[in-house]
Amino acid sequence: MNENTESQSSLKPMDRAELGQIIKWTILVSAVVLALIVYYFHEADPRTDDASVTANVVGIAPRVSGTIINVAVTDNQFVKAGTLLFEIDPVPYRNAMEKAVAEEKQAEDTLRRVEPLLPKAFATQEQVDVARTAVNVDAAVLANAQYDLKSCRVVAPFDGYITNLNISNGAFAHAAGEVMTMVDVRNWYVIANFRESALRHIKPGMAADVFLMTKPGVKYHGSVVGIGHGVVPEESPQFSGLPNVKRELNWVRLAQRFPVRVRLDAAPTDDSLRVGVTAIVTVTGHAPAH
Repeated sequence: MNENTESQSSLKPMDRAELGQIIKWTILVSAVVLALIVYYFHEADPRTDDASVTANVVGIAPRVSGTIINVAVTDNQFVKAGTLLFEIDPVPYRNAMEKAVAEEKQAEDTLRRVEPLLPKAFATQEQVDVARTAVNVDAAVLANAQYDLKSCRVVAPFDGYITNLNISNGAFAHAAGEVMTMVDVRNWYVIANFRESALRHIKPGMAADVFLMTKPGVKYHGSVVGIGHGVVPEESPQFSGLPNVKRELNWVRLAQRFPVRVRLDAAPTDDSLRVGVTAIVTVTGHAPAH
């Protein structure tokens, strides 16, 4: 008991002050070092949670107009390239093709009758030329009629998912009018919005780690394929040559964000990949050598 009292009393007030200074500076230096480490990794490997998955979304439209007689797919169905999507009533186009076949045959018969008469002067060169032109024109009309008939069957142009399907048998489809929508699964991307100050650390070809909210425990890999060169400014256009200065009490200027496109290395039919899924992206790679 006496020994403890003596050891405590031996610690002078000056020693306590020095010990406190050492502890204070140790904590301060550690905090600064930790902040520098965090800043370095944040700058060296830019990260953002303002990102989402995307893919090419394509509207499927027929070349010809007509009544839809067969919708061969269902909403959210995965289809392979070449799969029948829907069919338009082919009867008018089949009739047009048969008419074109008959007219082409008639033009060929006329040419066969006129050509032998030219050497005997029973026909003029002009008559022969007109007959040949008629054959060529009718052949072109027949080719178009055959193409229109074939176009009554609309097939998937690529592997993808049918989405937002709101059509059924009996609807009238207009040429070039979208009937259904497909999500192209051949290439999946993430559009990641990075602060403008981070863009200097990002180059096309850099590797990226991606986490998706649909599967948060799985790390996806990707690569930067492009950086946006422009966004819509928030400021309104200037009028009468006068600048438009917003009246605000907050003088803090928020950094603009620019979209960075990251291509994902993932299976096309990965069920976690959906257009609009929230993502977290960290650019980890190095810029490619030039």
